[in-house]
Formats: sequence, structure tokens, C-alpha cells
Amino acid sequence: MYGQTSTSPQEMRNRICQSKGILGGFRTAHNIIARSVNEPQKLLQKGLDAETLKQLGYTQQGMLAIGYSETALQSLGYC
Repeated sequence: MYGQTSTSPQEMRNRICQSKGILGGFRTAHNIIARSVNEPQKLLQKGLDAETLKQLGYTQQGMLAIGYSETALQSLGYC
């Protein structure tokens, strides 16, 4: 593994966010996710579907804890 550098989970999250055009990184993404509880389509418009959200650490249970409904989670692709 000579010459390879490990990437921290935080760096990976920030890279995912940058790839989706979220320039503020993971903190900005979290704010968007938290503010979009009643408007999951806003997440989809930014490319934040269930697969991407899981990569960022947002499990279905976590999304429910934030306040997302089952219907909203279905629209994001969790169910």
C-alpha cells in the first residue's frame, strides 16, 4: 500500500457533497437535509437520493429521527 493515502470519512462525505454541487461540504448538506423534511423533492433536485444519503451516513432510521415521514423516505428511495 505504499504511496496510497487513506481518506477519512469526513473527507469522503465532503467529496460526495462536492460531486453534487454542494460547495459548503457536509455541514451545508446537513443543513439542506434538515431543512427539507417536508420537501424531499429538494433533496432529489440536488442529487441526494437514498443511496447518496446512505453514503453520507443517513440511514432510514436516522432520517425518521430527523423528522422525515415514511412517504418522504419512499420518494427518496429508502423503501
